[in-house]
Amino acid sequence: MKHIRFSVWFSVILVAAFIVGYLAWAYTYQYWPFDTVLILYPDKPRVFDTTKTYADQGYGFSFQYPEASVLEEPTITFFDGAVVAQLAQVSFPRELYPKTNLVEALFTVNSARLSPLNCTSQFTVPPSGDAKQVQISGNPFTFVKVSDAGAGNLYESRVYRGERGDTCFEIMLTIHTGNIGNYTAGSVTEVDKIKVWSKLTQILNSFKFTK
Repeated sequence: MKHIRFSVWFSVILVAAFIVGYLAWAYTYQYWPFDTVLILYPDKPRVFDTTKTYADQGYGFSFQYPEASVLEEPTITFFDGAVVAQLAQVSFPRELYPKTNLVEALFTVNSARLSPLNCTSQFTVPPSGDAKQVQISGNPFTFVKVSDAGAGNLYESRVYRGERGDTCFEIMLTIHTGNIGNYTAGSVTEVDKIKVWSKLTQILNSFKFTK
């Protein structure tokens, strides 16, 4: 009987140690479920050691981004007849991940004059999986994942759409990689996407509306 009890307790301790170890690893890399938890509580962001702050006084938002990244010039595009303004974009160039298949990683804030229905349901690429409802800076957003591929390139995005006033805001995290088979054998390795998502998510968690 004592041997059976010892085996049971040993199994419980072993399982508990595994769970604690996994959760510690998940928290370190902001992998499931912590990436979602951090998004739901943006008032307690995890930020970089050395950052800059971007603030848009017109649309009323700000976020922090690492000094090693690049703040891009805004652009204007069109989507189904609506003007889409790229308000801000931060990129992580491939030089930050040498000898990997990363082309670029992007954190983008867009705005568009879309109807309430289209704002949270109309996407250029069909989402993969069901949409989820999250809170960013106290504002409800719809979260979906989308991916697209072509000419040896893979684009994976985490898209957040929400209305504030009469503006549809879109916050998009994107990882753009090249097909590993298109490189000279042994010249590059697969980029650690978990770490890249972690850096993009840190910017997201510093995002807040200022008016």
